[in-house]
Amino acid sequence: MDITALLGALFTLGVSIASLSAIYNVFFHPLAGYPGPKLAAVTRLPWIRALLTGNIGKYTQDIHQRYGKVVHIAPNELSYITDRAWKDIYSHRPGHILLPKYEALYHAPPGGVHGILTAPHERHQGIRRLLSHAFSENALREQEGLMTVYVDLLIRRLRQVCNSENDAVDMVSWYNWTTFDLLGDLAFGEPFGCLKHSAYHSWVSTIFESNKVHAMIYAANTYPSLFRVLQKLVPEPTRSTGGLTGTLSGMISSPIFSAITKNVEMTPAAIRANAFHLIIAGSETTATLLSGVTFYLLRNLKALRNLENEVGGAFQSESDITITSVGKLKYMLAVLDEGMRLYSPIPQNRSAIG
Repeated sequence: MDITALLGALFTLGVSIASLSAIYNVFFHPLAGYPGPKLAAVTRLPWIRALLTGNIGKYTQDIHQRYGKVVHIAPNELSYITDRAWKDIYSHRPGHILLPKYEALYHAPPGGVHGILTAPHERHQGIRRLLSHAFSENALREQEGLMTVYVDLLIRRLRQVCNSENDAVDMVSWYNWTTFDLLGDLAFGEPFGCLKHSAYHSWVSTIFESNKVHAMIYAANTYPSLFRVLQKLVPEPTRSTGGLTGTLSGMISSPIFSAITKNVEMTPAAIRANAFHLIIAGSETTATLLSGVTFYLLRNLKALRNLENEVGGAFQSESDITITSVGKLKYMLAVLDEGMRLYSPIPQNRSAIG
């Protein structure tokens, strides 16, 4: 058989397999009866395109607006926007088996060691129990002085910039610099120096750049065979540097990890993996929420004035502003809740296997 005939046969075979797969997905797949675009039932390509272009949220929202609260967004994936679904899928209750996490999304990072964000449910509970002490209300109150240091530094730096520049101020960067410095100090015992230098630390910049890579990995991982091939194409040194590569000396004395590092269950690799996850989850998401809230407040001056009046009437001086007193500002808390509704800082949905 010559090469032309071989290629023709392979092409015909590929078209036949794709056609049979499409027919099965549309008419015979267990999820075939759910509403949604036919193309989404046939192939995951529209979903992948939306993911890689940063439009997965709008893609899913558009399908819900057109087809309802339970919709097909990919051949083997449904999206729910009902409160009952949240309880049925994610809640812990007697006699209910928690659905396993979707491995394409919650795959182990390079090195194979799970952190709190990717760990299977049974492992996640153990990690959460170890970390819960560091994030308890009492523990956070103990770090109030450290938090105040970075909030004060943010305010001082903003005053300097506003007095010396006529250009607009990029609050997204300033919020990120503050939260990354604070989490760096809490996790490693020293900040990244972002606020001081008005610039992202190289490691922080790498985190933002890696978000695009994570989206590509997620997309490829929905096709396990393709993902395994791509893994073999990535050099080993690149795959092995997904976590933090520094020493543990800073973590041993840090407010968050000082007690955790003494636990025999937490190996150095596990500590690094969790440090990576906690810094991302605690810094970038907080900065994103604050950016969204700032944007919407500037679009709604009535809400901004109400918030200013509440804060101005509650405190006589900066020293009166504490975690306890701020927690009593009902309007401010409502603003933050509404900000999370309008501008969710979570970049993706929580996928589970049914």
